[in-house]
Amino acid sequence: MKAILRKRTLTAVSIFTALALLFASCKANAGTTSNESTDNTSEESTEENEGDTSDPVISAFTATAGVERVSLSWTVTDNVGVTSVKLYQGSAEGSETTELTEITSTSTTSYQVSGLTNGTTYYFKLVAADEAGNTSEKTANATPAPDTTPPVISAFKAVAGNTSVTLKWTVTDDEGVTSVKLYQGSAEGSETTELTEITSTSTTSYEVSGLTNDTTYYFKLIASDEAENTSEASANATPAEEFTLSSKEFASQLTIGWNLGNTLDAYSHDTSNQYVQGLYSETCWGMPSTTQAMIEAVYAAGFEAIRIPISWHNHITETTNYTIDSDWMARVKTVVDWAYNAGFYVIINVHHDNLSSSDITSWPGYVISLDSTTQSAYETQSKTYLEKIWNQIAEEFNDDYGERLIFEVLNEPRTVGENSEWWANDTNGKTLNDIVTAYEQVCINAIRDSDGKNAKRYIMVPAYKGSSSNINTYTLPTDTANDKLILSFHAYDPYNFAMYNKDYTDTTFDAADKTSLDSLFANVNNYFPGIGAVIGEASASNKDNLSDRVAWATYYFDKAYNDYGWPTVMWDNGAYEANSTSGEQHGWFKRSDQTWYFPTVISAAMNAVGVTPGTLSQASETSE
Repeated sequence: MKAILRKRTLTAVSIFTALALLFASCKANAGTTSNESTDNTSEESTEENEGDTSDPVISAFTATAGVERVSLSWTVTDNVGVTSVKLYQGSAEGSETTELTEITSTSTTSYQVSGLTNGTTYYFKLVAADEAGNTSEKTANATPAPDTTPPVISAFKAVAGNTSVTLKWTVTDDEGVTSVKLYQGSAEGSETTELTEITSTSTTSYEVSGLTNDTTYYFKLIASDEAENTSEASANATPAEEFTLSSKEFASQLTIGWNLGNTLDAYSHDTSNQYVQGLYSETCWGMPSTTQAMIEAVYAAGFEAIRIPISWHNHITETTNYTIDSDWMARVKTVVDWAYNAGFYVIINVHHDNLSSSDITSWPGYVISLDSTTQSAYETQSKTYLEKIWNQIAEEFNDDYGERLIFEVLNEPRTVGENSEWWANDTNGKTLNDIVTAYEQVCINAIRDSDGKNAKRYIMVPAYKGSSSNINTYTLPTDTANDKLILSFHAYDPYNFAMYNKDYTDTTFDAADKTSLDSLFANVNNYFPGIGAVIGEASASNKDNLSDRVAWATYYFDKAYNDYGWPTVMWDNGAYEANSTSGEQHGWFKRSDQTWYFPTVISAAMNAVGVTPGTLSQASETSE
């Protein structure tokens, strides 16, 4: 007990002494200036750093060889902070004593050493320092080498016009393309007449004019890089007077296409949200805003047609003449021009303007109804709407566009919101198809009345709901132009394989599916054997069944095109992940970086119709 008391007494004395010293110190420093105070703080900080003994961590230091150069890159971290990175060079391991540079910015993590000799190995050292003067170092080496990789010509196409051919190409090179030379000849292998040499990498097309229609011309492209490596590709085309082909001959030229789905067709009736109205509607269904790079990437992949679905009813500024908002028309024109100038056959339409009888009271559009009272109430209004919309579209898109621009008057016209919307039978199907034909007649008359090239432009027309199942009761509208109407239908078939999905129902493409497709295509051809047709939408939903979707694409596209001359336009809504409760997983193209979720399926479809696949880079989200 006594020992414990004595210890407590000593502790109290110590505390008293410490307080006295502290008081004396405060009194002595009462007149200290702010600068002296700052100096003390600095000294304290220095003392803290002097306590740091942890070296910087160099988690990566790489030397990547190029042509007569080496690129150095690094990752350095430190618990207090990196103050500098010094780079050294030498001619042998351990001899890295020549300082290249000192970098004090932590945001700089790379440095290029140029003017080196190819075939010689160079050695480099990185020394990283922190605020306490701790250092770490790491070495790397690389051997610059001559560039022996030729340029990559991912696309070279010859697009025929009237007495002209437009050549279009996509060429890349790891060291830079220096020139593109174009040659012409009268037969394959005879392309020896130089047309031009182009040294600007921003120029990717060239028009050859003054040609003779109905004569085939052959062209060769030779691309060179800085190391004089070369690559070549060839193409041919036959100029012809436009709008002279039959609907079957013309439709077959589209070969294979892709839909810019859920984009310009997207809409919302939520007027309280400004971010889904006006130009914002383009992205309101989750797709990014369309860019020229996206469109050109689809073309470079090998697709020859593009369908651009467009909704108009949510962009009307007044309802007497149903005037289309000028900003929306300008946006549509921009996207159409990107596609047309890239070399596509371009399909534009009136997409989601087919409304229910309840929506038509608040929004402009057109109505189809089995109820005779409802149909009678809105038929005149619907026809006026379609006439005014197509008057404006035809005025905007006329003589500046040749036959590669195609109009599709309606998309899947149906009784929206009614029991018959997707389930019309032969009896009511006839009634509904007659309404569709009457509406289409109004559209066609408006297009033809605009004269110019629209007087003979190719026009796509669908039956009720755009399906093959009601095609037997459909009657084509009349047309003042000879054989310029093309049947449009959609076929996500066989349905259980391509669409319907509950816990991955029907994931295998088998003989029964082939028989189903055979029957569907034969039925369409049986009712309309004399005109061209385009399958405007088709796809097989992802059910984690890649090999079966490849088999489906091979059979489907081959059968449609090679047996009947029908091009198929792949639907793409961006939804690429398998989903056991959704049959709408039709994502193919990752627009944000222009890669493809399932390039083997796309390649299979292209190979089936005789198109050589172009650039189909694999998206990072999927692997094949």
